[in-house]
Amino acid sequence: LIGLITYFFIRNLGYIKKSIIFSAVISTLLQIRYFIEGYPLKFVLEFLFIHFAILLVVSLIAFKTANYIRKL
Repeated sequence: LIGLITYFFIRNLGYIKKSIIFSAVISTLLQIRYFIEGYPLKFVLEFLFIHFAILLVVSLIAFKTANYIRKL
């Protein structure tokens, strides 16, 4: 749901900017949730970067593929 809302605001950007913003928003909100649930700050910050990197790779592939298909 959060991804869909984020995509609504960034859909007109290029796929690289779209991937960076999408990954940043999702990973940040996920880590805020972990912090609120009581996880240690060190854990939260480490996984912030891990989740961002994973989401960045996956969203780059997804947005680039969608961009390619749209051009067909």
